[in-house]
Amino acid sequence: MNYHRKLIALLTVIATLGLLSLSGNVYLVSEDILITLSFGIFFLYVLAYLSVSFYRKQTEPLEQLLVYVKTRQEGQTNISLNLDGNRSLLNELSKLLHKTDFSSPSLSESQQNDFVIESVFKHWPMPVITFDGKQRITFFNHSLFKELKVPLLIGAAAQECGFKIENSRFTHSGFDQNWQTHNISIGQQTLFLAHNIRGELQSTKQQSQIDLIRVLSHELNNSLTPMASMADTLLQTESMPEELTREVLIRIRARSESLLKFVKAYAELSQLPEPRPTRTNLYKLANEVAQDQGIKFRYSGEHYLEIDPVLFERVLINIFKNSKEAGKEVLTTSVDMQVYYKGSDAKIIIKDNGSGFMNLGNALTPFYTTKTTGRGLGLALCKDIVERHNGKLHVMNTENGACIKMSLAV
Repeated sequence: MNYHRKLIALLTVIATLGLLSLSGNVYLVSEDILITLSFGIFFLYVLAYLSVSFYRKQTEPLEQLLVYVKTRQEGQTNISLNLDGNRSLLNELSKLLHKTDFSSPSLSESQQNDFVIESVFKHWPMPVITFDGKQRITFFNHSLFKELKVPLLIGAAAQECGFKIENSRFTHSGFDQNWQTHNISIGQQTLFLAHNIRGELQSTKQQSQIDLIRVLSHELNNSLTPMASMADTLLQTESMPEELTREVLIRIRARSESLLKFVKAYAELSQLPEPRPTRTNLYKLANEVAQDQGIKFRYSGEHYLEIDPVLFERVLINIFKNSKEAGKEVLTTSVDMQVYYKGSDAKIIIKDNGSGFMNLGNALTPFYTTKTTGRGLGLALCKDIVERHNGKLHVMNTENGACIKMSLAV
């Protein structure tokens, strides 16, 4: 029972006892019930008025105090507290509260970061640890301790706990290729997060195997079925005429060569080497490829980029080849190439005067092609090479043909 209810109950009991006592005395004097009731009603009104007045006098100052403190805690300072000056204790309390600073003590940026990190990552299911500017541990969660299973102490050096620091990045041998790690700077601290991608890798690997079987089965059926049919036709003839035999063998050889080219192209897409960027004259490289393809070539902008010349030559060969094949309806295939820097990225824009992409949504999809002799690997290979250079490749159509935009981090 709170203070208000206790006070109401006490006043009710006092008023009831007072009413009964006064009414009893009136009845003893008058011995008249009507007079007693009349005086009783009068006494009830007076006692009720006195009780309510006393209740308000006791509770209103306390309610004002409560509202004042809550309002000050919320940050408002343009309020005042006016209590009864005759009540010395309340008056002294009022003066003391006016002098009190209710604002929370300001936290430094580092303390705020510590509070946020601990609040968010304390029960995070992934391993998390933070280091200060001196490479000492400031926080770690249970998931990290459970995964590493090594002693960890706040304030311990990162190296003491098995962490290595290379180029201001923290790594740990406990997080192998099945883990994806991130280093995030927060003020003067570094937040190290680890994400287990074992399941994702297995799923991706399984899906890749399924795709590989599906694609190879499709291509083998497309090549081997006609070859088997032609061989069967030849075997059904009794004399095996030389002309028919030669024609069948030529077609079988053509089918075999086509299948071998596909397997080679697929191997290039699946097993690309890691790029080794060097300072490369992109203009010279692109101009040589354009001459080999026999297309009209215009170049503007920066000449030198940090790229792998061998891999990037494959990109230019595939793009220029596509432009030439898409420009069969025009007299001369022309390609415009523009290279420039924007912030920390190198931008490469290649436009041609061909017919553009027939199916823009699937232009970068491996093994998808609208060409009768295509394999659908050229642009997919280009995209993979650009991404291995920490870049992005986008394709689009313009009013005059196709456009490919590349962005490389430099």
